Amino acid sequence: MPGENVKTIATFSQKGGSGKSTLAVHLGVAAEEDSCKVIILDRDDAQASSSRWAACRAAAAPIVLKTPPSKLQGALDAARTKAFGLAIIDGPPHSSPDAAAIARIADIILIPVRPTAFDLAAVGNAVKIVTAAGKQPLFVLSACPSRVPEVADARQALADFGDVAPVEIGERIAFSRAIATGRSVTEFDSRGKAAAEIRALWQWIKERAK
Repeated sequence: MPGENVKTIATFSQKGGSGKSTLAVHLGVAAEEDSCKVIILDRDDAQASSSRWAACRAAAAPIVLKTPPSKLQGALDAARTKAFGLAIIDGPPHSSPDAAAIARIADIILIPVRPTAFDLAAVGNAVKIVTAAGKQPLFVLSACPSRVPEVADARQALADFGDVAPVEIGERIAFSRAIATGRSVTEFDSRGKAAAEIRALWQWIKERAK
């Protein structure tokens, strides 16, 4: 993915706590580890989770840039001239004036969804914004408990709206421990299950981005 053809992935959600920022930073690290130069554009004004993660991170990459709506397109244009292969937009968690603009800009829109009734009920609003932009959402089941029927039920329900990643992100303490130290699970416990899930998810997304 050369710089002039930088791909743009947005993590998008209409409900807080879905794992949107966690997904953004972990995919950013996974892509960097896969020899792709990454910039993360933090559009989550309320929480700025990606920016706070970067502030306590020792490693220089991926670059995280807090980006107001008026600067978003300029930041993407700059990424094209600086040999970035991937730009990840960590979008706002709730309805906001620039949600539709983010949907129009992104090549791939990821919607993380926890397998709960509240998360599934919130999906419809996000899907409307994405489809209005002429895009199709990709869903990622996140914070999935082990061996419970709700995960399969959620997968079936989401399939009515769009493709669902074959990789499920488990509910694992490694994620919160890694985030607290400015790392990804692939750095915190490179041989753990959480790291394997993130790497597998990145490979699936990379294929979709071709």
